[in-house]
Amino acid sequence: MKQKTKKQHTSPYTPDPLFTAVTKSLPATLGFAALAVAMGILFILLLGDTTPVSREEAIAYEGEFARYEVGHNDRDLCFTDGSNFDVYPHTETNAFQETMKSLEEGTKLWILVHPHSDYVIEIRTETEELMNFEESQIDIDRYMIGYKVIGGVMIFAGVFVGFYGIWSQIAHRKEQKRSETRRKKQKKTADAGLSETGLRRADTTVKHRVLLEATVDGYRICYRRVRKVNELVVNGIVYDEMKAALEFPHDLTVNLDGHRIHAGLDEDDFSYIIVDGIRVAEKKRWI
Repeated sequence: MKQKTKKQHTSPYTPDPLFTAVTKSLPATLGFAALAVAMGILFILLLGDTTPVSREEAIAYEGEFARYEVGHNDRDLCFTDGSNFDVYPHTETNAFQETMKSLEEGTKLWILVHPHSDYVIEIRTETEELMNFEESQIDIDRYMIGYKVIGGVMIFAGVFVGFYGIWSQIAHRKEQKRSETRRKKQKKTADAGLSETGLRRADTTVKHRVLLEATVDGYRICYRRVRKVNELVVNGIVYDEMKAALEFPHDLTVNLDGHRIHAGLDEDDFSYIIVDGIRVAEKKRWI
């Protein structure tokens, strides 16, 4: 058989690093997943509830202003009696900060505090409003949504990794079992001096997706997916198949006239066709 010169591929079925990691160390993978979920939940809980509240729900306080302390990531409204209250730093304007810094010590202030987040949501003097009750709550809650999204992403990532680990383990064992059964059947056929007859004739009318094709000296090789089944088709006959809702690295094979043909998905997400150890076609799989 005339062969195209392509790179050697001595081991068609080699799981990718992530796949190998989760199948060889499932407990560690599940532990990482649980940690990510726990961190995501903790992250959200530590943010507190910033949903706007009514005036009746807010905590009222009045006292004499002492100073306004500006830290790297915090703001403290301090009173002469030693009471301190947190002002949310990320929605603070320069004008507000300058106003607070310029207040004279002893100025009488009336404030309202959010009962769940403990942030100041209103500040008034005897003559003016320094922080608006409604606007401050809306600004804080909107800003906090971004952090809540981060926590949600962490939870989603943990759940995904956990399911991926379990599914990978199942898929890995299933492919090993399928491949071993396939090898035994091929050996039995070869020992009996028989040719592989194939599973069935490929149905060209059914909806399918061609993953890769190649023709080598009269062998028309097609690697395709029909619904949830990946098929190796040679000259219109299906010789090997793998059933799976999600695809993981796998290798489909057939021995014809002394020639060994492979088709499948490798560790780098490439579809491939191999004839007698030579990779004659490949294509990057994105979906």
